[in-house]
Amino acid sequence: MAQKIKRQIKRSMPLFIIFCLLTSTASLALVFNFDFSLSNLLGQPTALAQPYGDQATTTVTVMNAAPQWAVYPAEVPISTSTSPINVGYDISFTGTANDLESDSYYLAICSSSSIIASTTGGMPTCVGNTFCISTLTVAGSQATCKYNNVTDPSAEIQDWYAFACDNHSTEGDCSIVSQGANPGVLASSSPFWVNHAPDFTAVADDGGQDPGDDYTVTATVTDSDSVLAGLDELTLDICSTDSWATSTGCTATTFCTATSTSDDIICEWATTTPAIDGSWDYWAFVKDEHEMPAIGNSQTDIYVVNNVAPTVSSVELHGGIDITLNLKNSAEVLATATAIIADNNTCHDIDGATSTIYWSGVAGLHNCTADDDQCYDIAQINCEYQAGSCSGTSTTATYICSTTIAFHAIPTDGAGGDYPYGSTDWLAAIQGIDDDGAVGIATTVPGSAVHVETLLALEVQEFGINFGSIRGGQDSGTDNGTTTLENYGNAPINSTFQGDDLFKGTSTNYIEAYNQRYGTTTVTYASLTYQLASTSPSAPRDLDIDKPTTAIQTITDEVYWGIDIPAGKISGVYDGTNYIVSALDNSGWQ
Repeated sequence: MAQKIKRQIKRSMPLFIIFCLLTSTASLALVFNFDFSLSNLLGQPTALAQPYGDQATTTVTVMNAAPQWAVYPAEVPISTSTSPINVGYDISFTGTANDLESDSYYLAICSSSSIIASTTGGMPTCVGNTFCISTLTVAGSQATCKYNNVTDPSAEIQDWYAFACDNHSTEGDCSIVSQGANPGVLASSSPFWVNHAPDFTAVADDGGQDPGDDYTVTATVTDSDSVLAGLDELTLDICSTDSWATSTGCTATTFCTATSTSDDIICEWATTTPAIDGSWDYWAFVKDEHEMPAIGNSQTDIYVVNNVAPTVSSVELHGGIDITLNLKNSAEVLATATAIIADNNTCHDIDGATSTIYWSGVAGLHNCTADDDQCYDIAQINCEYQAGSCSGTSTTATYICSTTIAFHAIPTDGAGGDYPYGSTDWLAAIQGIDDDGAVGIATTVPGSAVHVETLLALEVQEFGINFGSIRGGQDSGTDNGTTTLENYGNAPINSTFQGDDLFKGTSTNYIEAYNQRYGTTTVTYASLTYQLASTSPSAPRDLDIDKPTTAIQTITDEVYWGIDIPAGKISGVYDGTNYIVSALDNSGWQ
């Protein structure tokens, strides 16, 4: 009967009622024992009834215990306000958990403080975003998970919540949430810090510049990060090619690098000297102080190197040596002008040169009108590049310009009143021309001017003076011989006269030179002005032979001659030589 009751109770009575019955029974036993003891104390024997009772078994189900943190979770590497994780990069988390039942566990990093454990032994599920979940890790061992390619959360600061969740097959459970050993204080604890890429939208420069001048390039950049440690410092690299590395910068030539904590970045660089004129590409790249390349890399534009005019220096006429002219009807003398021509677009940009050799008193100076008397224009074809004077990236080349100087060019070497041009000289100008037609010009440097020397020269047009046949003791009367004197030089001239005695065969038969007379008008022998000198040249005789101003001018004057034949001279032909030498006439300058 008792067993039947026990089974019935076990089937039907709730555990709570069983617990109450057991408690009541124990209480009655305590009372019974108390009464028994009291009777004994009073000395009154009591007859006790035999107690009757029964027993009940207890059952409880202990559920799976959650893992417990042995080592708090942490970031690896740590992120801070000054060393955040770049969007698109990776951040890892570690942590170690123990489990009473030695269950293996997963390390889960979530964006919220809630997680759902698996009831089938699998991975837990974050409520919110899942940053990462590790592989199954043996209890007591460190678990690691990696948040690959960090996405672009709206905030720069991202809280994270860690859980250790076991792989119990039916009652999976997770540890208490943890944000690391000291959230908000310890760098390895929550939150992790996120750096966003700058936004690079445009680049522009300030236009064409001459070689050696500065270019200013402005990059239009915005950066949304400002919470962590103020605005990021942005770096701008201007490169010669579309090739760049975040850590090392331009792969080829770096034109300039600049930094800024404002949105727009200004970078300056100077062009080289020389620099070839034209348009040239450049590429711009931006990164922030956390080595985060900008969205929009690269931006490109062109910079323009302006064409600049050549410059001319060291102009020299005729090697610094005075010019000695040749006589009329002889080959004209060669004169040269040399100069160094420089071009900051390189000497290869020089297309040629022209020149002017000119008298310093001419109207317009080197802009004078061509005139063989005082101004010589030298065309580009007659200006030659000196071989080897321009090479590589040199800026300079030497040019030599050549022309011939006419016999009548204005002389400047004399001094005093007889030489009205004695205070002047001859100069040269050279004009350099580049391949865009730009020009530069310079003239002879002070102190290196040269003179055209005075050329006093005449030509007797007739072959000789023939007095005809005259009897001894008579003169030529009005039957004058004539010499036509032509100016063959570059100054007005007079002339000196001297003659040898006329001889017939031997030295004993002669007519003295002083028996000849001459003048500038045709008159009788007795009226001729001058007697021919025989021992030394006469004083210069005033003739009307001006300075020629062109090569085609024929400027002459005539001299008339007479002779007296002393009586007693034997008959025959007498021969002699008269010497007519030019001398300066200071009144015949045109």
